[in-house]
Amino acid sequence: MLTRTTALLLTAFLMPACQAVTSSNTTPVPVEASFRRLTVGDLESFKDVYSAVRTLRSSWLASRSNSSQQVRIFVDGILTPWIDALASIPIHEVLEVRYLTASEATVRYGGGALGGAIVVTTRR
Repeated sequence: MLTRTTALLLTAFLMPACQAVTSSNTTPVPVEASFRRLTVGDLESFKDVYSAVRTLRSSWLASRSNSSQQVRIFVDGILTPWIDALASIPIHEVLEVRYLTASEATVRYGGGALGGAIVVTTRR
């Protein structure tokens, strides 16, 4: 059985080692979070938002089980009725593009987003 002194010595040696391993200046971004977001850096080589999303995250545009579950598009918080509207948004005006799941979109924007939502935040 370990004595109190032995336990304290082990703690004294292990604590700095644990801190060295865990103390990092970078915070890893979860894969799911990075897949659900496009930043200025991701978008810079594209002409418009639609071409960027179609190329980098085509699954965002895929309809879910039927046509009533189409993805909804919000630009600066305003519902845009057509996916094609993404093609009219120049990349230089965009801060970020995010994908929200159906449940996240419902909480944020109300019902009707059974296919999720693409949320575009512009510099305007």
